Amino acid sequence: MTRSKPSLKLVRDAHAEIMVRPLDPTRDVHFILNTWLKSYNTSDFARGIPASIYFNHHKNLILSILLHKHTGVSIVCSKDDTSHIVGYSVYNTAAPIVHYIYMKQAWRRLGIGSKLLEGIRAYFGGPETVLSCSHKRYPKRTDFIRKRLVYNPYVLNVPESEEEPTNGSDSET
Repeated sequence: MTRSKPSLKLVRDAHAEIMVRPLDPTRDVHFILNTWLKSYNTSDFARGIPASIYFNHHKNLILSILLHKHTGVSIVCSKDDTSHIVGYSVYNTAAPIVHYIYMKQAWRRLGIGSKLLEGIRAYFGGPETVLSCSHKRYPKRTDFIRKRLVYNPYVLNVPESEEEPTNGSDSET
């Protein structure tokens, strides 16, 4: 079964001036790296990690997520200027996993992130789909329960292929 990419249908007037487009690697990756690194730096996860360690290693982790063959990115931008990004979602296209959702401060609390989650849920079967989340900025468990998210940083260890893992030996016994 082939699925179409998650979509975002913005129906409220407050969202009339924005749209969702796919990732343009030549112009979007720098914005994603910068905002993800800076905003996640204040999370409980990163709080005790020295900046030199956090920024170097987490940058590599984010790049590995973005380059993974099962990663999808939805960019929320201005309809008039698609290079003006107001937010994005990074998710797995093979499993119900959300890696990160970011919105610029002025665009938060307008329901845009929830609409992005709805699009990802629809892609995986519907509104009741529980999504795993590999990154979590704030420990508010009630938000995660209400939005049907499960914090699970171990989903970052998803294998590249769906083949059975080997024991590391090529020889037959």
